[in-house]
Amino acid sequence: YVRRTLAGEFVVTNSHLMADLVRLGLWNESLKEQIMANRGSIQAIPEIPDDLKELYRTVWEIKQKVVIDFAADRGIFIDQSQSLNLFMAKPTPASLSSALVYGHKLGLKTDATALEIPSADGAASA
Repeated sequence: YVRRTLAGEFVVTNSHLMADLVRLGLWNESLKEQIMANRGSIQAIPEIPDDLKELYRTVWEIKQKVVIDFAADRGIFIDQSQSLNLFMAKPTPASLSSALVYGHKLGLKTDATALEIPSADGAASA
């Protein structure tokens, strides 16, 4: 992804993904451009093995039910509360309500701190 700061714009790569792709002899400028064109996603790149596609997902490709489940699992060890951001590419009132009710039923003290949706450039924006 591209990180924008006052000092400029910087391309940030997942060093673990890059190391795996180098190890397999797949990393090159063309692949880097494909990943950037897909907003960081490797899911549609046929050269990349399925096991890496399963391991490396963007926030938009992770089922939010799993995120809520993990928050509930951590919650029993937390005295007060925890921040929980949900990432939904196309939220609807029904999908958001369903996620919040699911978290409540699991006993989350805070169902969601923020709902993130993709901006025009693909980055998360609250």
